[in-house]
Amino acid sequence: MEHLNETVVNVLKRVIDKGRFEIEEIFGVRFDAKFPRVFREGSDICPDDGFYPTTNSDRFSDYGIDLLIGKNEQVVAPFSGFITLLSEEKIEIEVSDGSLSDTILTIDNIIPQQWVSDNPIMVCVVK
Repeated sequence: MEHLNETVVNVLKRVIDKGRFEIEEIFGVRFDAKFPRVFREGSDICPDDGFYPTTNSDRFSDYGIDLLIGKNEQVVAPFSGFITLLSEEKIEIEVSDGSLSDTILTIDNIIPQQWVSDNPIMVCVVK
């Protein structure tokens, strides 16, 4: 009977994951509601918009976006996953949930909370 219960649980997990993936395909991936969503636009100081890599002299090696965040504004993790401190101003999140599972996100130009360390710490985003 225990083996049957494990099989049922595994089937349910696959069905839930498939359903979540299909919903995300239609509506997009859900970030935490408190995560910033305003993209940086080009200016005289920084003419490129907030999306890269650009074709502008191959300046950026990674894909990414620049988001506008107020000075000293607290930024929450966009997804559940493992946070690791990479430097004084940079963290990495290995996403552990949804269609972006196993994706690694890098967030930099921030001041991480003191509890973030170079040992991965699990964080959960409540939706």
